[in-house]
Order: sequence, then structure tokens, then C-alpha cells
Amino acid sequence: MMYKAIIPIVLGLSSIFPSALADPTCLASSTPGGVANKNACCPSPSSQGEDPVDGTVYEYKCGAYAKRDYLFGGTASSALDCARQCAAQATCHAANWGPISNECHLYGSGFQQKADTSGDWILLVRTDRAAQECQDDIDQAVTAEKADCQTKLDDKDLDKTQR
Repeated sequence: MMYKAIIPIVLGLSSIFPSALADPTCLASSTPGGVANKNACCPSPSSQGEDPVDGTVYEYKCGAYAKRDYLFGGTASSALDCARQCAAQATCHAANWGPISNECHLYGSGFQQKADTSGDWILLVRTDRAAQECQDDIDQAVTAEKADCQTKLDDKDLDKTQR
């Protein structure tokens, strides 16, 4: 019975924290590179999400790319590899990854997001959030909801015994 009570809570959390239940796939080390990686990141042309990369949360946006404040470019076999190249540079705030050519271009804090009508690029944006910070928020919300649920169950049991 407890599981039935928890399911709506967990599903409710997914609307508060959209990535709370999503398995990291776009920037996961287990995701293959190239076009297969693009397909994991971009099941639709406007897909977006976020995944942790070495302790920092990165947003990924399909159908977008960075422009201005170009730092430098190179190659990357996957979106994760490109995000890690950005993470290794203190001045990098965004990166474009091109899965067809395995290109990775890094951009500074003055970058501007542009629409990619070709669909060839994935924009990776470093956030100021650490991956653990998000998990702590999720854990706190789950703990609070579990306590509330248990109180409601206890109240129901008490009502049954008083009848």
C-alpha cells in the first residue's frame, strides 16, 4: 500500500524537477558517440535537458548553437567529450558539438544562443549549479513528501481503530 502512495509523489516531483527521473543519456559516458549520441540527445529537433558532467550540471539544447565570444575549437567524439573540454577551461561557458564532423567549439561568457535550422549542432551550456545541489533539493522534497504521506497513513489507521 505504501508504494501506491509514493508513486503520485514521485510523479509529482518529476514536474517540479523535470530531470529528477530522467536517466542521464545525452552526456553519459555509456552513450556512444557520433550520430548515436546525437539521437540520444535529440529525439526531436527541439529536445533539451540537463545532465551532470564531472560534478557540474550542463544544459543541452538541440537545434541551437553558440555565437560570439569564440575561444577555440577542436574535435570531440561525443557531447560528453565536448562538455568536458569546456569544463577544463575556466573561461568556457558554452560549447557547440557537431556529431557529424565531431567538431567541438568553445565559447566564453559573452556567447549568444542562436537557432540552428540545419539541426547539425547541439549547444552545451555550463550552469552555475553543481550536480549534488540538485540532488540535495530532490532528496529534501522526497523526504518531506514521505513524511507527509506517512502522517496521512497514520491518520487513516487511527481513524480505523477509533471506529
